[in-house]
Amino acid sequence: MINHGLLLTLLAEYAIFTLINGGLLMQTQKDEVRQKILAAATDEFYNHNFSNASLRNIAATANITPGNIYRYFKNKIELYNAVVDPAWQGINSLFNDNSIEYSHLTSKSFLDLSKEIGEVFINNQKQFFILINTDENSPNGNVKNIILNQINAQITLDMKKDMPLKEIDPMFLNIIAVAIIEAMIYIFRHFDGNVEKLNTMLYKTMGLILHNLHETIAEENVPC
Repeated sequence: MINHGLLLTLLAEYAIFTLINGGLLMQTQKDEVRQKILAAATDEFYNHNFSNASLRNIAATANITPGNIYRYFKNKIELYNAVVDPAWQGINSLFNDNSIEYSHLTSKSFLDLSKEIGEVFINNQKQFFILINTDENSPNGNVKNIILNQINAQITLDMKKDMPLKEIDPMFLNIIAVAIIEAMIYIFRHFDGNVEKLNTMLYKTMGLILHNLHETIAEENVPC
């Protein structure tokens, strides 16, 4: 004789099992599609700029329809932000670190700072260049100028601890900031996969630019 109570229990448990696992499968598939979109978008924004990047091209690369992108991202801006956010967060945390005193860096702090910069770049190489090469219509604006201003502000804040602000030449500090960002971009553009070489170049460059910065700024006249 069939035990209808037991049968109903088994059917209910099977239905719950199917529902849970089906939901997990669907979520996994959605995550995979989202990652494909992000990977395709990263290449598209990297090879073009924000204005010229095409959602149709992104969809084709990800093997989905253009309309399917909008199931995951509200618009092109939201997709762009999702692509560059890891690099943007890394850059912001790096140059808004109030524990770094640029004018009093020791050999160890030079090395630590160089490794931090290198790590941010290595983990987000394409995203870094997407940000640096942004056009005027990109959501983040001119990222290079934003970074320059962040470095400049941090060095100025550091220098104010030791000398009156009126004695600090803003033009000189801006030159230092420009030297740092342009040197980093040059090093990153020539990165060949050798992480040790990358960190060494960053270390030597940061040391060259920032060594004895406080004493240099404090000098009133050029030595004859």
